[in-house]
Amino acid sequence: MAVGACLELKIICLTGCLAWGFSAPVLADITPDGSLGNEASRVTTNVQVKGALADLIEGGATRGENLFHSFAEFNVGELQRVYFA
Repeated sequence: MAVGACLELKIICLTGCLAWGFSAPVLADITPDGSLGNEASRVTTNVQVKGALADLIEGGATRGENLFHSFAEFNVGELQRVYFA
């Protein structure tokens, strides 16, 4: 019985490790917070920018020569591209 329980535990651990290793990647989250009103940033995901897929951020609030963006979430994943236009 002890050998069977040990084998069962190994199978469960191996299955868990495989499931963890092959899980879907987490997508980045870029969410404007709306604090800039009509001048809020606009995020368009998965667009071609300079020959590769990227998230495109447009808009924002201009004050003098400065451009401001405000986000509730700004998480960029590994190898993800974000382009401010």
